[in-house]
Amino acid sequence: GRVDHGAAFAQLFGHPPDKRLTLAEVRSQYHPGDLERVMEERRRILESQQDFYLVQQRIIRPDGEVRWVQGRGRVERDSGGSARFVTAVYFD
Repeated sequence: GRVDHGAAFAQLFGHPPDKRLTLAEVRSQYHPGDLERVMEERRRILESQQDFYLVQQRIIRPDGEVRWVQGRGRVERDSGGSARFVTAVYFD
């Protein structure tokens, strides 16, 4: 449930570069029209043995701007195949 991110990620989501964002804060910015689809896709990827994901979605920044972003990530798994963490890059 933790998000470790850099300044560019915070700025993309409309926050000061030094703000530490929680997973709940990031997810609260998912556009309501995309939320269910994105969460289902991530759930499917994490529960499968797939190790790469690509998701396009809208976010709503704190200033109200709606922006399309694309997340590309890699799922790191333990020896039993369970997801341990995801490393991702987001582009607008």
